[in-house]
Amino acid sequence: LSKRADLRWRRNPGEIKEMNKIQSSIIQNVSKYLEDGGALVYSTCSIEKEENWEIVDNFLNSNDNFKLERADKFVSSKYVDQNGCLSIFPSSNGLDGVFAARLIKND
Repeated sequence: LSKRADLRWRRNPGEIKEMNKIQSSIIQNVSKYLEDGGALVYSTCSIEKEENWEIVDNFLNSNDNFKLERADKFVSSKYVDQNGCLSIFPSSNGLDGVFAARLIKND
């Protein structure tokens, strides 16, 4: 939103629920095509928990053959949240908002 200020005024809370459904469907569908040991990176340019950790947490709870790989293996720990995901916030990091979780399939 930092580069698209007009979006702030065109969004409504109902859209987050709709995006949650779409994103949940995408991650669930994509996960079917991974081989054992394969990695799925779920990433958004959002800072909303409903579009980020909530999606990942629900996915992990319904797919016990996946585990979260901590982001601090790949990026500075200052950008890693308490769940082990990449979480960048404009207010505290001075960068655009970003979220990413790396999920490993282990059948």
